[in-house]
Amino acid sequence: MRWEKVKKLEGGPGQRWGHTCNAIKGGRLLYVFGGYCKHNRQANSVHIFDALNQTWKFPIIRGAPPTPRDSHSCTVVGDNLFVFGGTDGTTLLNDLCILDTSSHKWIFPIVRGEAPEAREGHAAAVVGKRLFVFGGCGRSSDNITEVYYNGLYILNTDTLIWKELSTSGQLLPPRAGHSTVTFGKNLFVFGGFTDAQSLYNDLYMLDIETGVWTKVTTIPNGPSARFSVAGDCLDPCMSGVLVFIGGCNKSLEGLDDMYYLYTGSLNSSPVSQSLPPGKKMFQANVTERNPAGYAIEAVIDGKPLRGVLFSNKPFTLNPVTNTSSRKRTSGDIVSFVSDGVHLSNPTTSKVLKQETMEDRQELQGDTSESRECHKEADTTVISSTPTTVAKSFKV
Repeated sequence: MRWEKVKKLEGGPGQRWGHTCNAIKGGRLLYVFGGYCKHNRQANSVHIFDALNQTWKFPIIRGAPPTPRDSHSCTVVGDNLFVFGGTDGTTLLNDLCILDTSSHKWIFPIVRGEAPEAREGHAAAVVGKRLFVFGGCGRSSDNITEVYYNGLYILNTDTLIWKELSTSGQLLPPRAGHSTVTFGKNLFVFGGFTDAQSLYNDLYMLDIETGVWTKVTTIPNGPSARFSVAGDCLDPCMSGVLVFIGGCNKSLEGLDDMYYLYTGSLNSSPVSQSLPPGKKMFQANVTERNPAGYAIEAVIDGKPLRGVLFSNKPFTLNPVTNTSSRKRTSGDIVSFVSDGVHLSNPTTSKVLKQETMEDRQELQGDTSESRECHKEADTTVISSTPTTVAKSFKV
């Protein structure tokens, strides 16, 4: 993985912050809206970047534009961009504006229900037809004191009805400037702030079906406390992986780091697990069962790997004829121990695999020797030193 600074192209949005960018059409078109820009003012313009042709354009948008703003949220729902809240520099907003990207027309729908209070610095994410809005910073009724929220609102994007979701469990502190990412039936919230001295680096997960919050314990140490952090879900390209990039620290210094969060899932059902210090965690799919254990596949750092999960139960080896003369290289096979937390040396795995095949031929069903050989094989795998691949694994 590497960064590449894109050459500055004519027609772009120019310097700004507090804006949003959203990809549609399978990532071909990137829409940039609003933000705080030059001349110290908020914007309400729309710029489109064509990733295929590497060009910017300033489209003609029909209908009255929204109030210029920054620190809003913008979420993709089909061909539409749902813009909510933010600030115009003086007043906080809680309006909903929809940009139809197929007709390039602004729509100001009539919404019903319990809409969120006017706010900025909140985060929004979509699960199916439901738009979730969490947190943010608002004002007290006297418009003097800042108020930070930890309530969760849902907008049904079909009926355009708002409602506040009643939640329970390990409720997280109110905050703004956090990142909210959805994966499967879960919503993850990371980071944020309540004031200049209270930044967070905690991680919470909400089951949107039960409304129960859980504070997630992760290993090893994750990102430092920060706000204005960006995040998204890389599944299915990287199974069960969330990514968080950058942000701002307590000293108001921009951060250029990047973290993967491995949720421990390959099937859109994130699982929070606690493991002993120093252990590595991953999950794999079983592709075949054999006398030695299981043939499995896993994705590590975005790379598909195959391996063998050796059983820790004694068994009798039956005569087997080795019909293949192909030698596997260290890159072809990776061996996993049965507790699922260590990754053994690929070279050891290759040798072990070949020696086990030879043992099967020589022992000819001798139960006691077979069991001893298998026991030694398991011991060899467990005591193998994890390779660089294992050390680079992060949860």
